[in-house]
Amino acid sequence: MRKTQWITPITFRRGTAVILLLALLACAIPAGADTAPKNDIDNMTGETQIILAEAALQKRRMTDDSLDDIHVHQNGQIFGRGISDEPSGAEPDYIGLVGYAAVANNTEVSLDTDATGFPWTVPAYMLFEKRWYYTKSLQHKTGVLVVRQMLRDAGNGRYTGRLQVIRLNTMETCWMDVENFVTVPYWFYPPRRAVRYGSTVAAYRRQGNRIPTDEEGNPVEVAEDTGVMIPGYGVWDKRPPAGSQMIPGIIYEEKVSYVPMPPEKTESEENGEENGEADSGGDGEVRMKEVREVITTVLLFPEEDLTMIY
Repeated sequence: MRKTQWITPITFRRGTAVILLLALLACAIPAGADTAPKNDIDNMTGETQIILAEAALQKRRMTDDSLDDIHVHQNGQIFGRGISDEPSGAEPDYIGLVGYAAVANNTEVSLDTDATGFPWTVPAYMLFEKRWYYTKSLQHKTGVLVVRQMLRDAGNGRYTGRLQVIRLNTMETCWMDVENFVTVPYWFYPPRRAVRYGSTVAAYRRQGNRIPTDEEGNPVEVAEDTGVMIPGYGVWDKRPPAGSQMIPGIIYEEKVSYVPMPPEKTESEENGEENGEADSGGDGEVRMKEVREVITTVLLFPEEDLTMIY
């Protein structure tokens, strides 16, 4: 993906800034986000994030002179997640870049439990005397500004390590794994495009005559507004059949069953058992225990029937 780089330096008074930020935040996620052109959404969220980042950096500079040379910018041409964008595989430079915390595009997203539960979180850390400690997690989709990076080459154009970021929702600083950093709000994109960047959740809402199928092509009825987990390409290797306009996703169904429980022993039975005189009698009542388990099913969904919700 290639998008225009936003560079918007801004200086303003604190009172005006608060009013402006609140107004922009109210517009950051439009009601018609699933139908608005992608460039409009990118520009709306991008402009809002730039203003927040400029305000956060200005505040931090008052106590940290090392941030004076940072240039705030956005650049959707940079993929993020520690993946080099250069043919040479050179280390990516994220300093000053505005982006988002997002769940890692790997098997950290569990496919065995209901991943449609919200909110998703991203681990955050503090560095104290050269040791790492967990701190308050970042919510998935939190806007961040990168101010420092500590990366190491993992080979094949990939880098691991951590980024120090300013949370744009609280103005606090923390460190996060580079694998959790993205530069675009991909959850606004159509599913076929979004999966290139990471995992999302959509609601199934039938629009046409086609219905979901299993992996063998057999039709499957799915209730309206069922949550569908759409793993990113880094999570699994499933791909829609070429030219099918179908998207692989997972639905989660809770199955309730009942199993018999061993009968409770009376005090006399327990004493008798201890003395080798256990009685097999009882009132014959069988108690049942409720067991709940989540069943995951992989289906192929018509792309037009998936409305992104997370």
